[in-house]
Amino acid sequence: MDKSETSATPEQAAKQAVTHYLDAVKSGNVDEMMKATLDNRFKDDASKREVYQTFSNDPIQTDKTKILAINKVDNSHLNATIRISTKNTGTHDLTIPVVKEGEQWKLVIDGQEVTKNND
Repeated sequence: MDKSETSATPEQAAKQAVTHYLDAVKSGNVDEMMKATLDNRFKDDASKREVYQTFSNDPIQTDKTKILAINKVDNSHLNATIRISTKNTGTHDLTIPVVKEGEQWKLVIDGQEVTKNND
């Protein structure tokens, strides 16, 4: 039996949101990256879009980029630990809050601490 997004657990819904974001980053889909995030580093969408467009300059290594863990805080707040690997900056692990905004789950970006991983 398939579960619809409305009957998914918060962990499942947050994992789906993170997967959607990572897929958008891997494919260079700036519009989907914009929709999937609440990025507190930028005052406006134009600034956010400009930076997101530069992600294609350092492509994601898809074989090393993955979700490591999803940890529930409460029914509308979770933390996703992800590993991102790019050609130029290497492999890094970071924990990103994922929050429910209306009916959509979004990654909250605000300069999280990044841990270098030597994989």
